[in-house]
Amino acid sequence: MNAVYVSIVSAIIAFSSFLFNFLTYRARLRLEQASNAAKLHEKWWGDDYYSARRRVYSLTQDWNTGESSGEKSTAFLDYFSSPEDYENRPDELEDFAKLVFFFSDLNVYIDEKLISTRLAYRLLGDSQYAWFQDFICEVRTRIESRQSSDSAKPGKVVRWVAETRALEKKFDSFRIINQRKKSLKFQVKRRLRRHNNPAAPERI
Repeated sequence: MNAVYVSIVSAIIAFSSFLFNFLTYRARLRLEQASNAAKLHEKWWGDDYYSARRRVYSLTQDWNTGESSGEKSTAFLDYFSSPEDYENRPDELEDFAKLVFFFSDLNVYIDEKLISTRLAYRLLGDSQYAWFQDFICEVRTRIESRQSSDSAKPGKVVRWVAETRALEKKFDSFRIINQRKKSLKFQVKRRLRRHNNPAAPERI
């Protein structure tokens, strides 16, 4: 009897220790992710990125997905459609590279669990990356079309191309899940309201 009692107590202690360590790890991970998110957010809004954000955003405004675009965005995109001309690089190329590699690093942070997808999306997704996403996607398309057409000389893999595409998939998945959760909460609240007050008119 004593042996059984000791075994049960030992199992409870072991489980309690495991649970404590697990909860401590989760709490520490969340604090670290919040700290990393704050640093990335501060970096994005810092003076070092102000000029790059402004100039690339100007390109996105100049770019028209319809029949015609502005001269600046057309010249910028044409650069990626043809073999690289190092003597005639667009003035905004460095700014664009700065932004896409920032978002590439953000994707790495998410993959390595240094920041949660939820925090990344809320701080830098729908409110920031979304402003540049279509233009970044267009540049990616130009690069990949150029590389596929030059089969005799395959181009080098550009890291930000794969990283930004992966980041967009993460953000799209999170957006869909988040919308479903909001819809489910709304449906539950509406049913509870109808249950508690059957005479109340249905809200549209």
